[in-house]
Amino acid sequence: MESAYELHLDNPVKDANWFSKISFSYLIPLLRKAKAKNLEVGDLYNTPKDCESCELGYQLEKRSQAKISEAKGKELRLAICLCELFGLEYFGWGIMLFVYTMLNNVLPLVLASLIRQFSQRADTSEMYLTSAALVLLALANNTLHHHCICGMLRTGIKIRASISTLVYRKIIRLNQNVLGRSTSSGQIINLLSNDLCRIDTMLLHMHTFWILPIQVVIICYLIWRQVGISTLAGVLSMTIFSVPVQGYLSKLTGRLRLKIAEKTDKRVKMMTEIVSGIQVIKMYTWEKPFENLIHFIRKSEVNELTKSSYLNGFYNSCMVFLDRLSLFTTIVCYVLLGNSLTPDKVFSMGQLFNFLQLQAAVHYPMAVTSTSQCWVSLKRLEQFLALEEKEESRIQKCNKGELSLSSVSASWTKVVPTLKHITLHLKPGSLCAIVGPVGAGKSSIIQVLLGELPFSSGTTKVGGDISYASQQPWLFSATARQNIIFGLPYDRKRYNKVVKVCALKKDFMQFPYGDHTVVGDRGASLSGGQRARINLARAVYRQASIYLLDDPLSAVDAHVGKHLFSECIYKYLRGKLRILVTHQLQFLMKADVVIVVNRGEIEAVGTYNELSSQNLDFSKLLKLQEEDNENVDDDDDIGIRRNSVRSSTRSTSSIDSTSDICDVKQFDDNETDTVKHQVKSPLKEYIMASSDNFLIFSLFVVLILSQGMCSGNDYWVAYWTTQEEIRHSGASNPLHLQTSNNETIHIPNIYPNKLPNYSYNLSTDISNMSQKPNSSNFYDDFIYRSKIYHIFKTDIAISIYGILMAIVIVFMVARSIMFFRMCMLSSINLHRTMFTSLLAAPMRFFNTNPSGRILNRFSKDVGAVDELLPMNLIQTIQIGMVVVGILVNVCVANNYAAVAVIILGFVFFKIYEAFKATTKGLKHLEGVTKSPVFTYINSTVTGLASIRSCKIENILVRQFDSHQDVNTSSWWLLAAVQCGLGIWIDALCAVFIACIAFSFIVVQSVLGNTDGSMVGLALQQAFILTGMLQHGLRQACDVISHLTSVERVLQYTAVEPEEHLDEPKDVPSDSWPSKGTIQFQQLYLRYDVTEPFVLKGISFTICDGEKVRN
Repeated sequence: MESAYELHLDNPVKDANWFSKISFSYLIPLLRKAKAKNLEVGDLYNTPKDCESCELGYQLEKRSQAKISEAKGKELRLAICLCELFGLEYFGWGIMLFVYTMLNNVLPLVLASLIRQFSQRADTSEMYLTSAALVLLALANNTLHHHCICGMLRTGIKIRASISTLVYRKIIRLNQNVLGRSTSSGQIINLLSNDLCRIDTMLLHMHTFWILPIQVVIICYLIWRQVGISTLAGVLSMTIFSVPVQGYLSKLTGRLRLKIAEKTDKRVKMMTEIVSGIQVIKMYTWEKPFENLIHFIRKSEVNELTKSSYLNGFYNSCMVFLDRLSLFTTIVCYVLLGNSLTPDKVFSMGQLFNFLQLQAAVHYPMAVTSTSQCWVSLKRLEQFLALEEKEESRIQKCNKGELSLSSVSASWTKVVPTLKHITLHLKPGSLCAIVGPVGAGKSSIIQVLLGELPFSSGTTKVGGDISYASQQPWLFSATARQNIIFGLPYDRKRYNKVVKVCALKKDFMQFPYGDHTVVGDRGASLSGGQRARINLARAVYRQASIYLLDDPLSAVDAHVGKHLFSECIYKYLRGKLRILVTHQLQFLMKADVVIVVNRGEIEAVGTYNELSSQNLDFSKLLKLQEEDNENVDDDDDIGIRRNSVRSSTRSTSSIDSTSDICDVKQFDDNETDTVKHQVKSPLKEYIMASSDNFLIFSLFVVLILSQGMCSGNDYWVAYWTTQEEIRHSGASNPLHLQTSNNETIHIPNIYPNKLPNYSYNLSTDISNMSQKPNSSNFYDDFIYRSKIYHIFKTDIAISIYGILMAIVIVFMVARSIMFFRMCMLSSINLHRTMFTSLLAAPMRFFNTNPSGRILNRFSKDVGAVDELLPMNLIQTIQIGMVVVGILVNVCVANNYAAVAVIILGFVFFKIYEAFKATTKGLKHLEGVTKSPVFTYINSTVTGLASIRSCKIENILVRQFDSHQDVNTSSWWLLAAVQCGLGIWIDALCAVFIACIAFSFIVVQSVLGNTDGSMVGLALQQAFILTGMLQHGLRQACDVISHLTSVERVLQYTAVEPEEHLDEPKDVPSDSWPSKGTIQFQQLYLRYDVTEPFVLKGISFTICDGEKVRN
């Protein structure tokens, strides 16, 4: 079929040096290009050799066939095949991830050492060395992490490509009987769009299952060394949430995922039916019933999506407060046991609990959820791959140009036999006409000869090659010439002759690009007759001994049909065995053999004159169609046209007609060309689509308050730690005060900027205390009365801490539920608006947009809006709020950090802008290059019989692999860009950490009054920023990518509609109709306002009771 776009740019990784590979700097030319202009398909690099679909598909198919043979009839275990093919590579990335995880455990130890050095006023050079080690370790570790992610994503890309190719090869081998019953093109598209995405997500978290236990043991040991038995409180609180609660949520999510997939399949399948039959739907004004049907299916899908989104909301809340809750329980238990808090213990524990939370409460539940969802997707893929394939042909060979059927019985279903004891013998060069009412079995005889319909008894013999013209005209997205030669070498002389005898010459002369005009998978802007003649020309161009022509004359005018029969079928194909299925009696007289079929049996065989002499009334026979339609299932259509709508459009521009035809414009993959609507702010449009302003405002308020509570909670830990240090030690950074009794006491200096007033108040108060007769221990008495100077009692401090923690939990849960509620409302409204707009679109929209592109909107794009965008958006918003809170806390702890925040913030936004344009452009290209893949699948399913009759399956597999490789290139670049962004942002964060640490050292060396708690707060928060910021930007890039899906959906909501059918001016009078009269007065008709008129000034009247013949 159509060829894929050829990529000419060499992949830069191949020639990149070691530094470029580590830093992803080979992407800089692409970043500059994306900033200068919108990326195009030609800007993509060649697909890496190890990611090419052809070899990957071959390897996976080879292993799957071997497993099927070993299983001896059992189901294929696709997961085992994938493990054998990609398991070693994936495990290698897991080892690197394990090294990264172990190195992560060293960071809190180095941080604790640095905090102790500040608290104990260690040597400045020692602090510089520790700070440098901390920064370098963080930089190296994060670089390793991103390369692990990139490697696992690359493995996922290979799996995606191999499965896609395996699925397409399965399509080529499918039994026609399962199409429309067990599967459809819509379901296959859903498998390759939504289900394969689950594998990518699973691969990112799968290693958690074996890394987590080791990580938990190490972290528990490190915390136990610091706080002893109190470790159990924090670990148990995290375990309760992360294991049973999250495990139960994951189990529910897996069940809901299966239900959602089933509902989505049903909706996409119905959408495929609607898009295929849109012309008939519009002709009978069935838009409203089909709209109600889709909305009913969508409602049941949304019910499951809503449940899943609320579960995701609660799970997302746990991600925020779980490490804080664990630290809270550990600190409270530690203090209540009579121990003293120190900054190095608190903030190193905070970082360790943060690591533990990421593994136990984030990665582990995501691993369970993604694994369960992936398992469901793999089972669905296995079910598809287990579908019945076309049986190995039992057709026997005979003399060239002959065929015979002997007592052949066959059936599309096990209930009603389609053909019963069919016996016939045809000689070379003869013209055989098969006639009979609809549902009689005419097309089924053709399918038996093609090997598409397996016969249960009898023998079939065919001599020589077969060429086949299908009953339903089938075209694919390519030029008219490519549709005709269909993979064969171009023979100019033969081609011109075929074009002439098929009455296409005049049509091609009027096409804007001649026979190089792209006609599209639906025959863009072509009449039914033009599609039928191109379909016939394909069969005639192919040199064969036998031609099977399944009613090719039904969609053309009478005079065009006469030309096709006389010049093409009767003369040009003379000498070949021709079997013509027809309802047109005028051609039977020239047939050598006429076969009358009725109810699956041959009622009569002979020439036209012989059958006429037997008083066989052909007209009466064919009129049985009306009666049979009520009682007989149209077995001709089972498995062939079950999901199709036969066009009744006649050709008006062929032999002698001088009418103009509509221009057929060249088609390309630039999807924005077909919908002239630019979305300025898709995020704003997405949020406002919820149509609930009160909910949006309430969510905005809750987002701010929740983050304020979280930041306040973090600051309170540092503040309380300082107070506990004051309470239990007087030597941390002593302020020396002399009492009236010449006794020196040591009071920690925690507010150096308020030192004079603070010292004066303390001196006065201590002098008063020294005069008390029973005051023998001034320091104890000072601690007792220290509440005057805002040093809280332990029980009060714990109460405040607990209240803040409870408020954080409540706000987090409320925030998530409100957010997902808003997202579901937006998703519901966007889908409803898009579908309503689609039904109201003119036919030109469907003629110029391939079905794969339209279905891509309702499968992949709607899937992204339903599930992927809300999760990425809440995490992006959440991380953005946390980043603001962290920066505020850092600046409060270290005022000089504000300068670094401003400078590095500027650099950060420059990097983000560069990557944002690139990510958006690549995501758009991913969608653009995915649509031809879906269109290709849809075309293949529709024309499966024609494809197999021409024996070009291998050619189509290679072309599909080419389409898939172009899409793989965009996926690979998108993964590389996101990982490159992560490395660069983490490097920037490492610089930020260095600025904070070194500025504290400078302040310590100059002023000598740095508080260890503030150092711990600033550095621990900065480390959270390191991991979080790059993840947040990746999420932001994903949001931008998914907003492309929103933009694509919004474009379809703005399709210019047809005129409303319910306008008052269109309502007929109550007395209409009173007679069956048809009247045309000066009728001008064209396919679109931009095209020339096809009918000009047509005027005529057909009175009631009159019969009109063409």
